[in-house]
Amino acid sequence: MTTMLEVKDLSVSFDVFGGEVQAIRNVSFDVKHGEAVAIVGESGSGKSVTAQTVMRLIAMPPGRVKNGEILFEGQDLLKLSEKDMQKIRGNKIGMIFQDPMTSLNPTMPVGKQISEGLVKHQGMSKSEAKERAVEMLKLVGIPTPEARYKQYPHEFSGGMRQRVMIAIALACNPSLLIADEPTTALDVTIQAQILRLMKRLQEQLGTSIILITHDLGIVADVCDRVMVMYAGQIVESGTTEEIFANPSHPYTRGLLNSLPKLSQRKDEPLVPIYGTPPDLIAPPKGCGFCDRCSFAMNICRTTHPEVTELGGSHQVRCWLQDPRAGQAAEQREVHA
Repeated sequence: MTTMLEVKDLSVSFDVFGGEVQAIRNVSFDVKHGEAVAIVGESGSGKSVTAQTVMRLIAMPPGRVKNGEILFEGQDLLKLSEKDMQKIRGNKIGMIFQDPMTSLNPTMPVGKQISEGLVKHQGMSKSEAKERAVEMLKLVGIPTPEARYKQYPHEFSGGMRQRVMIAIALACNPSLLIADEPTTALDVTIQAQILRLMKRLQEQLGTSIILITHDLGIVADVCDRVMVMYAGQIVESGTTEEIFANPSHPYTRGLLNSLPKLSQRKDEPLVPIYGTPPDLIAPPKGCGFCDRCSFAMNICRTTHPEVTELGGSHQVRCWLQDPRAGQAAEQREVHA
């Protein structure tokens, strides 16, 4: 598969009263045509900032891109004018935002909210846009789409509003869909329906997907690759199979261990990740996770970990996986 999106050495900061918040620190990744990629991590790890920077939705100031490139189909999005970016945003790159109730316009029927992008980006007439909007509502599984076209967001349930957001994002047949926590605040049954819908639409339309989530458990059946973010950096990446079969960063293991399991007894507690993420106004010199890691070594506190190749596409930033770690790595396996 050819590469559609390539993010190279991206760093984004926010200038606030207390100093410079280094929200994204030297992040690099790519997305290929027809591929679904997950970016996973706790709140504050930099997932949403990464997505919003790709869409050029970060307010500047206080936001500031310190360095890096975002190449989409060969174009560096960071160098485009706002006018040129508007031709890509919502047209070639669609985005599903985290909270549909605050993203949808409460004063406008949902059908018109789908239609306006078609008129602007596709040059359709109002009647053509309405017909396409009804098709999109039907495609995302909303019953009686002709009647629903005229209804307002408050007349839809949470799951239905999220489906409307997906319809808006896909209306112009974008090459890339960014889904920022698309199942937040939905019950597990609706979550599963939304994820199945996204997977089906990806297969039907060939759309590439970046799925942003804090829950590793929901990506297994949807995504081809996973990138685990912590403290503004990608600490582990690989295929979904590689990450789930051999989680190699202590943070990735912590995320997986904190998920409930079918075999878990009722009286068996979940295993949380103790501690809090570091202050990104003054990020640590070494590994950002060392203060929360049971296996931290002296070098973890003083020196930033290098990328270690684990085979295939599996990479990790962890001194425990470095070939020079020796006995420390063996001890980690014994205590894991």
